[in-house]
Amino acid sequence: MSLTTLSGVNAYKGWTTGENTARDTQITAMIDGISARFETYCDRKFNSATYTQYYNGEGGRHLYLDQYPITSIANIWSDASWVWGSGTLVSGTKYRIVQNGQGVVFYDTITKGEQNIKITYTAGYTAIPADLQEACNEETADAWKDSTKSTGAVKSKTLPDGSVVYGEGGSSGYTPPFKAATMDILERYRNKHIV
Repeated sequence: MSLTTLSGVNAYKGWTTGENTARDTQITAMIDGISARFETYCDRKFNSATYTQYYNGEGGRHLYLDQYPITSIANIWSDASWVWGSGTLVSGTKYRIVQNGQGVVFYDTITKGEQNIKITYTAGYTAIPADLQEACNEETADAWKDSTKSTGAVKSKTLPDGSVVYGEGGSSGYTPPFKAATMDILERYRNKHIV
């Protein structure tokens, strides 16, 4: 599930793992949270895993899957009665993974039906892409840095050598879920739900 590691975040920030065990513990806990937020925002999983999913047959020749890149397909069934017997198994010579790994193209048209296509496949990255790792490193390091700051209880205070303002900022009331650079990276991985 994690898109990076403690050593990855520490190396990104120039920190040494073990020099600050409290920070290391907090960062380790934050990595899974940031990774989960990335997956929620992109509406997909990134680490390689095996899935069994059901899709509506739309009568075309293409089927776009929820998880990608698809690395292998174990089985595809086409069965309007949902029995999924051997007689409904689609021959491996009748389909292939599309070039971008996001879907399957069939030799013949897919039979129309509701949830009549069952597919067991493996999808995701065995090695997380570097830009996604870097974005997770940065967001995790920033989350740790923000956790060490004030919680926003002080709204404004004038000091002899300057002033401090905490709390919600911006006039629109909208705060993007991640930094702009991270959002740019995540948009490249976001599930577009092609139909």
